[in-house]
Amino acid sequence: MDITPTILCECHDSAMLLNLVCRGLGAAIVPYSMLSSFSLEHIKILSIEDNPFVIEPLVTWRTDSYLPKIAQEFLKLF
Repeated sequence: MDITPTILCECHDSAMLLNLVCRGLGAAIVPYSMLSSFSLEHIKILSIEDNPFVIEPLVTWRTDSYLPKIAQEFLKLF
């Protein structure tokens, strides 16, 4: 199947995307884990085969700011 989507906007907030879909305003690609937070009775869900999307969690902080002791201890886990 050869499909060329018309992308009207991009958003990195999965909850907002699902809210838009639930209101009939298009389609979205979101993590499967987001689906449990929404009423999906009128929503069609398709899985992406051979999923090319990889999500890697990151830990970030400002290098020139105070970092609380608990945060410092947390970072030692990595």
